[in-house]
Amino acid sequence: MRRKAWLVWVVLMTMLAPLSVSLAQKAELQYVDKDALKGMLGDPKVLIIDVRAPSDWTKTDKMIKGAVRQAPDKAATWGKTLPKDKKIILYCA
Repeated sequence: MRRKAWLVWVVLMTMLAPLSVSLAQKAELQYVDKDALKGMLGDPKVLIIDVRAPSDWTKTDKMIKGAVRQAPDKAATWGKTLPKDKKIILYCA
């Protein structure tokens, strides 16, 4: 794994740790690849959340249609408001 990608992943996981612990207690976490995600686009039972770092998010025009942007450092707050009846997909760069 490239150093920058590894560092981004470590920082993101650190910021999302409170949310992941909360979700792990209630459901099994899974990795979703891009092909599986493409099949979920437009599904009303799926909520896609963009948790990229603010600088990564503002520097690109590549976004998943229908995704909601949330600040990764605020996951402990917004994570409590996630709907319990939807599949939640978190993605970063």
